[in-house]
Amino acid sequence: YTSLMLSVFPELFIFTLLAIFVLRVMVGLMLLQFAHRGFFHERAQYKIFFHRFGDKVSLILFKVSLVVELVLGTLLVLGYSTQIAALIVGSLFFAAFVIKMRRPSLIPYSTPSFFLMFSVVSLMLIFLGPGAFAFDYPL
Repeated sequence: YTSLMLSVFPELFIFTLLAIFVLRVMVGLMLLQFAHRGFFHERAQYKIFFHRFGDKVSLILFKVSLVVELVLGTLLVLGYSTQIAALIVGSLFFAAFVIKMRRPSLIPYSTPSFFLMFSVVSLMLIFLGPGAFAFDYPL
């Protein structure tokens, strides 16, 4: 005996690729916003976060983190190497979740649930693919 639950709006399933596209672009734009804020508005917070590694190393880590956010955000918005970018982004968001849970003062903005949600959405893109309007093409 199997119980089947019919979908309420089955005709909406034709928009699946568009929904995945929206998720992918949303995560990419969030990363681009982080890079923009770090570069123009919140340099001090980034430097505080990396300060424990020393002055010279903290400056290098600060610049590398901005470049990584910028590159990964651009890859996700364009839909290029989506699965690789999503794996890295999901791992970074999960690391931010763990840091926020253990040492909340290190990341003063957002909540742990914010980082966990974006981690899950990013990791979902590995399995769902890039969605519509992407350069990736599943074979």
